[in-house]
Amino acid sequence: MQFSEWLGEFGSGALDDELTAALMEVASAVSLQGKAGSVTLKLKLGEKAGGVIVEADVASTAPRSKPTQFFYVDEMHGELTRRDPKQPQLPGTEDPLKENPTHVD
Repeated sequence: MQFSEWLGEFGSGALDDELTAALMEVASAVSLQGKAGSVTLKLKLGEKAGGVIVEADVASTAPRSKPTQFFYVDEMHGELTRRDPKQPQLPGTEDPLKENPTHVD
């Protein structure tokens, strides 16, 4: 029996379905992230009552993005800010929510 046939019979096709889903998930993540991923099938075989018992384990590693954002550190208060504290602020460009935190549009 070919391995592909055996795979289709294992668990009435459940292992084949699990591997297919893992492959699709990792392939999609690789395509989006541009980084490598992997799908691993581990088969453990043991003897039992004159036959062989097979234990299957599917593991997958999909690349994940790590969100990043650049901030400046306000030297006066030590707070993170998107505005460069060394750059002068133009009049009329202040954040109204920062000046009046209870402001609601």
